[in-house]
Amino acid sequence: MTLLTVTSQHLPRAVVISVAGELDRNTVPQLAAAVERQRPGGARDLVFDLGELTFMDSSGLSVLLTAANYVRAQGGRTHLAAVRGTPARILEISGALKVFIVHDGVEDALALPEEPGPPRTGP
Repeated sequence: MTLLTVTSQHLPRAVVISVAGELDRNTVPQLAAAVERQRPGGARDLVFDLGELTFMDSSGLSVLLTAANYVRAQGGRTHLAAVRGTPARILEISGALKVFIVHDGVEDALALPEEPGPPRTGP
């Protein structure tokens, strides 16, 4: 059995979702549910803190990409922080790093100035 811990923190202009453990087909519903809960929020940017993520397969990558597409459509940006090891390699090999703004840590992601975007619509 693989273990995954997902926590979120709502900040004025971003939501930080911290992911720890193994993100695979068995645990991806947990992350998908956490991402889905953030959709109605007022934050423009989404930051995934992956510093404690030890493994990720293609199903985890799919959740990250789906979230990035949604956030972009709402005028926001999706950031990855502290990506290391196997998850970093999966993102690199797949070419998915081009979709995200990548940072050494969460603090770096939150330090970026807010980028103006279109008004948010819908939930």
